[in-house]
This record gives sequence, C-alpha cells and structure tokens, in this order.
Amino acid sequence: QSLGTGIYTIDAGFSVKGHCDYSNVPAPGTNPPCAFENIEPSVFKGLFYGIRADKESSINTFTVHGCRFENNIRGIESNGVDFPTMLQNKFLVGGNPYPIQGSFTHEGLVVNKGIGYQIEENRMVMQPTTGTFRWTVGTRINSTGAAANQVYNNDYEGLFVGELSNGNNLDNSPFSNVGLQFLCNTHIDNYADIAVVKTGGAFDGIRKEQGNPSANYIYDAGNTFSQNGSFNQGDYSNDAQSFNYYYVQNTINDPLYYTTSTITKIQKLDQNECISNIDFGMAEPQITTTEIVEKKQQFYVSQTAYLSLLYTYQQLIDDGNTNALVQNISQTWSDDAWTLRNQLISRSPYLSEEALRSAISEDILPQAMVFEICLANPDVLRSDDFLFFLSTEISNPLPEYMMISLKNARITGSVRTVLENGLMQKHTEMAEMVYPIIRQMLNDSLAPNPDSLMLWVGNLQTLPSQYILADLYYERGQGANAVQTLAQIPTLYKLNEEDSVEHENYVDLMNFRLAIRESNRNLSQLTEAEKTSLIAIRDASDKMSGVLASNTLCFHYGICKDYPAVLPQTVAPRKAAPAISQLLVGLISLKAYPNPAQDFVTFDYELMSDITDAHIEITDISGKIVNILPCKEAKMQLLWNTQNISAGIYLYACKRGSSTLAVGKIAIQH
Repeated sequence: QSLGTGIYTIDAGFSVKGHCDYSNVPAPGTNPPCAFENIEPSVFKGLFYGIRADKESSINTFTVHGCRFENNIRGIESNGVDFPTMLQNKFLVGGNPYPIQGSFTHEGLVVNKGIGYQIEENRMVMQPTTGTFRWTVGTRINSTGAAANQVYNNDYEGLFVGELSNGNNLDNSPFSNVGLQFLCNTHIDNYADIAVVKTGGAFDGIRKEQGNPSANYIYDAGNTFSQNGSFNQGDYSNDAQSFNYYYVQNTINDPLYYTTSTITKIQKLDQNECISNIDFGMAEPQITTTEIVEKKQQFYVSQTAYLSLLYTYQQLIDDGNTNALVQNISQTWSDDAWTLRNQLISRSPYLSEEALRSAISEDILPQAMVFEICLANPDVLRSDDFLFFLSTEISNPLPEYMMISLKNARITGSVRTVLENGLMQKHTEMAEMVYPIIRQMLNDSLAPNPDSLMLWVGNLQTLPSQYILADLYYERGQGANAVQTLAQIPTLYKLNEEDSVEHENYVDLMNFRLAIRESNRNLSQLTEAEKTSLIAIRDASDKMSGVLASNTLCFHYGICKDYPAVLPQTVAPRKAAPAISQLLVGLISLKAYPNPAQDFVTFDYELMSDITDAHIEITDISGKIVNILPCKEAKMQLLWNTQNISAGIYLYACKRGSSTLAVGKIAIQH
C-alpha cells in the first residue's frame, strides 16, 4: 500500500469540506443549499485511501462534504465510526493502475461497522484504467447491524456493483425489524445495481421491508434501476435473508432483473418523493437550534406511539407469556394432536417463532396440521431460518409444494403484519429524529454535554446503541458503569447465537482496555504479550469488537487486517484465489498476457514432466465455459484467439481432472 493515505485518523472528530461558489447560485437566500455543480471540491487523488477514519473507543465522528475522490483504491473508509456524515462528494472509481497485492476491488465509499451514517447525494462513476483490471464498487456497507440505517439519494453509473451490502445489516426481532435500507438511489448502466451478499453469518442481510409498508405512510423504495439485463440479477441481487421490495410498476423504479427466490416485489401506487435533506450551505450547521427542538418533540411523539404499540403487541404474542406457553406445550399436550392444533390456531396469528418451533418439535402434529398452523401465522414465515427448520430440521419435513405455499403466504400477511409494520415505522421515525441530533452534537465545535449525549444515544433503544453507551462510560473514566452496561445486554435484548458470541468478545475487549488503563498506560503502549492478546480478540470476531481491536493494532503498531468486499457469486468468485503454497503439486508456472488483451491471449505454462492430462479452461464471469486449451506438452505457450470474443472479464484455470492447479483473471478490450 505504498500509494499512501490522504487523511488517516483514529478516534478523531474532524470535517473536510469543499467551498460553495455562491456567485453561481441563483437568488441566494440567507442560508441556501449549494448545488452540486457549484461546489469547488477538496480533492483526494491517486491514493490508496483518500480518507480512512477508525474508531478505537471514542464516539467522535467526522463529516466529508463536497469533496472529489479520483482514482483512489478506496475513496473513504470508515471503520467502526458511529454517526459519520458523507454528503455531495464525487467519486471516480477504478482508474488507478497501481498493482495492489491481493486487492481486486476499487471502491468509492466503505462503511465497515458503525451506525447512524448519513450517505446522501454522492455521485459515483466508473473511471476506466489502462492498467490491471479491478472490480469497482460504489458504496459498500459491511455489518452495521441492528440499526435504522439508510443509503439515500445517491447516483451510481457504469460500476460493476453500485451498492453492496456485506454481512449482517439488520435486526431480526419482529417488534423491531430495523436495518439497512437502500432508498431513492439512481443507477445507470451498472453491471449490478444493488447486491446483498452473505459473508458467512446465518443472519446476514438488510431490512426485511425495503420501502415503507406501514398503514399511514405507504410508498415505494424510490430506487431507479439500470434494467439493462447485464446478468439476470443485475437490478437487485440477494443471496442473504429474504425481504420485501416495494416498487411502482412499469417505471424505472421496478427491478426487472432480480433474485426471485429471496426478493418479493410488492407493488405500490404511491411513489417515494425522494426529497433532499440538504437545505443548508456548505459552511452552515446541518440543523438549526429551532430544528433540533422540533426533532426532539417529534421523537417523543413517535416514542409514545411506539411504546403503546409495543405494549399491545407483547400482550398479544403468545398471550403475553411465551415461556409459559412453551412450557405448557411440552408438559400438557403429549398425545392429542387436535387439542394442540386448536390451542395454537386460537392464538394465531400471534404465535411466536419460539412457540411454533416448540410445538412442531414435539412431533405430535401431522404435516397437514403443521402447514395449517403456519399459514395462520404468516408473519413468522418471513424468517428464512424458520422456513429452513420446516423443510430440513424437523423429523417429518414439509414437502416442496407446501413450502412454496408458505413462502407465498408471506406476501399477504395478517392483522399482525399491520401491527409489526407500525412498530417498525415508529422505530425508524425515532431513529430519523435522533441521528441528526447526535450528529449535530458531535460536529459542534464545542464539546457536547456528556449527559445529554448519553440520553439521546440511549433513546435509540437498539443493541448497537447499548455498546456505544458502554464506550461512553469508558471514555468518561467510569469503568464499572461500562461493565454493568454490557452485563445488562442479555437481559434487555434477545440475542441470537452470533449476537451472544459478539457480546462475549466485546466484554473481553472492554476488560482488556480497563486493564491497560489501570496500569496507567494507553492502547499505544502495549507489551508484545498484550499485542498478542489483542490479536486474539481481533481474530475471534468479524463484528464491532474485532474491528475496534484491529483498528488499534493497525494505527499504533502497523499490524493490519483488511476487510475486503465480497461480491455476488455471479459477478466474481466468492473465494479468494489460493496461495501458491495451497496449490496442488504439478504446476511450476502459469502466465497470461497481455492483460488487458485485444486480439489474442498467450498462456505461458510449465508443468511437472509427469503431468500429461492438464488443460486450461476459460469461463466468463457467469461460469459459462468459453474455451478449453489442452496442455499437450510439459512446457509450452498456448494462444487464445479473442478477435471474436466479447469484451469483458474472463477467468482461466489450469486443471487436471477435477483438481485446479491455478486460477487467474484477464480482461478483453476491443
């Protein structure tokens, strides 16, 4: 990474802004917004990172407004920082020819963990390069978890992936169901407009409602799509948790090429107006004192409505006592399937997933009754994990035709759906009021009042905000309160297996920090043994605790770990190419040139002398075999005529039977 970094910070509060040429703004008012074309930007060009901002423990944040990022490997990367602001920046992505070892992706903006980010009115455009080809991604959001986050009103043009979600960007709790939404973004001529890709977690995905389905505010997600059919999931690709996508039919808001198995399109008549949130000048605060007062008032109105709905919901689900119902199922209904069926139907559609799993696992109910009860509780069917349980994990799995009907039932919903959507909407409204209040506090030149900051972070009422509260206590020197705040998490939130592991890792990290502080040192003064302990914490978690540990190691000691993009399988290989030490013995060398190529490609290879049955297999990025070149000699050059081959990216592999000896990529340009 000898290209260097423009700005590299840890736990810093800072802002980088362009300048507005108000002489070109027609009829400027007291505090006019600055049009994109009138911004004279700060420029970051030809770097590895234009800006890299890391969090170690502080809640400090940053703002980047009206800047230009040209031909950087990554324009902006935020690692663990909460509440950052990125507005009206332009990113020219992919034009850097510098060969970076192991990096095949150039990216405009990367948010790796952290919540409350504001990503709005940025423009991201593919910038061709004459050097080695790189995949290009506009915006990547990586595992920002159970929080009401948005990527809103940005433009993406000519990229391989416009917007990319990696890892867990949602909360599966039915009365919360918050998470990442991609809203009002414009896509032009991208290979893949929006892609949601699992990175290994069982709960990976984005918010299960993309758009606003609540009774009072019904509108579509507002994205426009390329609709060019570059590949069959080019508008919206999803290999993670299923979700509903709200759209307006027969418009460019309708994703035509999408993953039909995991995305349910729901037509709406009301189109999202996609109103700009930027109504302030380049040098002005984002919200005024009057607006802060208004947002606080709106928050309390939404909070009152949310708590009222939540009380009603909790009283309806399993008659207000899930534990008692589960115990009753296991102790009372031992033989009588009809009694069990009638009791469960009488509680529908307000049965919890836990109660349904318990009843079905008793192995009393025949398939037809299981099917009937599940149909009566369509909201639980939105859980992909529960559908997997029905089709695979029970002693008498439901047949395929039943599973298809259950998947379809998720669309119609029930009266419970209306209640859950109302809860989700009120929770989102609360976050939409709280986020700008907190961002304004953190971006103020005067330090925010600590008690006020903790109050508004606590008002978010999400799992990530609880960890932020613990860090705030740590920063204030209140270690006991930090430990107590973390200890309360399992009682305040229903943790799944991944959440439980992350909670343990975060507790370990907090105890590590406190031990260093008690020895009158800071995290830049670790011993070798302590570095080893911190590396263990980093390697135990790919969530927030691991990233915070990684940030400390990288910034202070140069012990760095990258979190690369994981692209859709139809766009690029999911797994990295194997290291030379992992290749099967038999291949001495393999080169392909020129790269990019125009009329022909030369494959220069050398095999062990006893290898006689190898070949070079060439495929396009969808996996379709384009050509096979037999390796008839131990050492030779093979020519591939590409005059009539479509321009694009191709993969090649030297194979022997079912074994792969080496792999590579090559670009064809005409």
